[in-house]
Amino acid sequence: MPNQTQFKIIFFIEGKLKAAKLLLQKEGVKSQFDIPIAPNRISTCNGIFLRLNEGDKYEWLKVNLRDNSPYYLVKSKEGFAVTNEAGDKLTDSVGLFNPYGGSRIFTPQLSGVYAVSLFGCELINLGTDCKFCASPAYQGMKYSRTEFGDELRRINAVRQIDSVTVNAGSIVTKKDRGYAMMAPYIQILKQERVKSVNLELMPPTFQGRDLDSFLENAREDGVTSLQFNIEVWDKDKRLQIMPYKGKIPTEDYLATINRTAVIFGPGKASSGLIACLNDIDELRIGANAIIDADGIPTIDMFRSLSGTKLANLNPTVNYKPLLVLEKEINQRLIDRYGTNFSKTLEGCLKCGGCNTYGENLPTGF
Repeated sequence: MPNQTQFKIIFFIEGKLKAAKLLLQKEGVKSQFDIPIAPNRISTCNGIFLRLNEGDKYEWLKVNLRDNSPYYLVKSKEGFAVTNEAGDKLTDSVGLFNPYGGSRIFTPQLSGVYAVSLFGCELINLGTDCKFCASPAYQGMKYSRTEFGDELRRINAVRQIDSVTVNAGSIVTKKDRGYAMMAPYIQILKQERVKSVNLELMPPTFQGRDLDSFLENAREDGVTSLQFNIEVWDKDKRLQIMPYKGKIPTEDYLATINRTAVIFGPGKASSGLIACLNDIDELRIGANAIIDADGIPTIDMFRSLSGTKLANLNPTVNYKPLLVLEKEINQRLIDRYGTNFSKTLEGCLKCGGCNTYGENLPTGF
C-alpha cells in the first residue's frame, strides 16, 4: 500500500480518519467516473469535497483530482469509497460533494462559506508567478457588477449567503494590489446582507497611517477579515518558488497582519504556510511569528497541481512532527484567544477543508 508506513504512524497517533485526511489532502484522488470540475476557482480551491465516514464519526476535507494519485474514488454499496491500489478501503465509506455546477460565480465550500474569484493574477503576465499556483493570467474582471449582483440575489432567493471568501490574483503594479477593483463587488455583498467577507490579498505597499486608512476603508466597504498568505518562510526558498512574491519581506506580511488584527479584531487576520515547501522548523518559526503578530496561522498541505511548475513534485512528508506542531499551534491559539476561538474564524479558516487542523476547526455544510 502506498504510504502504508505513514498511514500507520498517523493512525496510531490520531486515528484512521485523520490518517486518511492528511494523506488524501496531499495525494488527491483519481476517479473511476467522470466528475466535471469548473475552472472558476484557482489553485487548491479547484477540488471536490469528501466526507470520510468511519463508524459514527466523520471528517470533511477538500481533495484535488490527480491522475497520478495512488488513491481511487470508486462507487460502492454504501455510495462511494476511497481505496488504495490494492483495493483496500481507507475508511468505511465516503460521501461526495462536487461544488461546481450550481453557479459560475459563487462556489460553496464547507461550513456555509462561498468562494468567489474575481480576476486572474498579473504575475502570470509578468512571468514571475508562484510555482505552485494554478491561477490564470490577469485578463480583466471575470464578471460585471450587474452579473455579480444578479447572481448573488438569485442564490439568496433560495438560500441566504452569509459568508464569502473573495479570492483573486494580485495586481502588483498597483499599491493596493487590485483592491480598488474588488471594492465595488464587496460593497454589493454588504448591500445584500452577507455577514462575513474574508478577503485574500497580497500586502499593499502602504505604510503607517496610509495602511490603516486602507484597512479602515476595506472594513467600511464590508470586509470583515483578511488573509495575507506568506506560504513559504525561508528567504531563499521564497525567491526560488515565488520569484515576485518572495521579494516581499516576511516582516511586511507580519506588520500588515498586526495592523489588520488591531483594526478588525482578534482572529480576523490570518496567513497560510505550506507543508512540504517548508521544513518543520520553518513551519514552526513562521507559525509562531504569525501568532506573535496577532494573526492566525494555518498549515496547508502542498498539492501538486496540473499546469503548474511544481506539477511533478511529490515530496515526502514526515507526519509525526507535523502533528506535534499542529497541537503546539492550537494550544498557543487557545491560550491567546480562548477555547472557542475557532467559532470566530472566517473564510478559508472557517471552511477548514484544506488545512491540517481537522477537528480543531469547524467542518460540515
